[in-house]
Amino acid sequence: MRWLCALTLLLPWIVTPGTDNPFTEGKDFVFLSAAWGLILWSAFRRTVAPGLGFRNPWAGWLALYCCGLGLWMFQWHALWRTPNGPVVYNVHVWQATMMAVAGLLLIRTLAVDYLRVAPQAITLAHWGCVSAVLVAAYLGLQALGFDQWYRPALQGNFYPDPSAGFGNPGYAGSFLALCTPLFLMFRSRWYLLGVAVVLGGLWLTQTTFAWGQLLLGLGSYAASLWWPRASKRWRLYGVAGLVGACLLAGPWLWQWTLPDERWRIWGYIWTGMQRVESPAITGNGVGSFVMIARQTPFAWAHHEWLQGFVEVGGIGVALAALM
Repeated sequence: MRWLCALTLLLPWIVTPGTDNPFTEGKDFVFLSAAWGLILWSAFRRTVAPGLGFRNPWAGWLALYCCGLGLWMFQWHALWRTPNGPVVYNVHVWQATMMAVAGLLLIRTLAVDYLRVAPQAITLAHWGCVSAVLVAAYLGLQALGFDQWYRPALQGNFYPDPSAGFGNPGYAGSFLALCTPLFLMFRSRWYLLGVAVVLGGLWLTQTTFAWGQLLLGLGSYAASLWWPRASKRWRLYGVAGLVGACLLAGPWLWQWTLPDERWRIWGYIWTGMQRVESPAITGNGVGSFVMIARQTPFAWAHHEWLQGFVEVGGIGVALAALM
């Protein structure tokens, strides 16, 4: 458990200067290694398969499909090329495949072996809050010009806005938004002060979608507290009110998002890349979008479900939706 808490605390600060993306490559490697370490350690030290725990059969099918698709698209002929040969697909797609499968397996491993009782979940949530406060505080230092460690790693290729150890203010904002509901689990004024610090850091990132993530997280937390206590009638009223609010806000949100460049990206992917490169039913494999998009101005889709159609096709997207 202490290793899991240490990973939660330290992962945002891992940077590997000199690599293609110093702010993500080191984090990817550490997360992948730690995830598989936890999965294998838990599996091999368990004498009897647990009768209780996290169950979602579609997660297993999705993991098997991702691996099967990776094997099917594997460039076996690249294994006997010279060291200077363009062995691209096997490296990038299988790293992403193992990352996706590790994420699916890690959810069950955490639920069954590490977070089965409330004190364990509370401990991990506490260190998540500590990590978020440190990130927000460092964002404040960057905004004031005090940054001796992460600015040199930027090398002029990343965003100049405060981003702490993430290299991208959007990533930093998403991290803070996802951690904020954890503070509300603790009935303490110190944690409320931590929320204020985190919201200040979130404001410094100047990322609009992170505020949307924050609202979704806080709304989900409020619903988790209200739903068990509400009667069937009030649950029906609540769902109807939510649907009505979405319908009323829909036209305003549509007008607000029209100038966003993501619409152009999504339109190109849907009309161009689906027709030319990507089998819409099967996909090209997890992580393949980056290679396919090299002939375009876009490195990623900014839309997980649309990118899923390119990478795992209709079959993988259907399995993910069922999961």
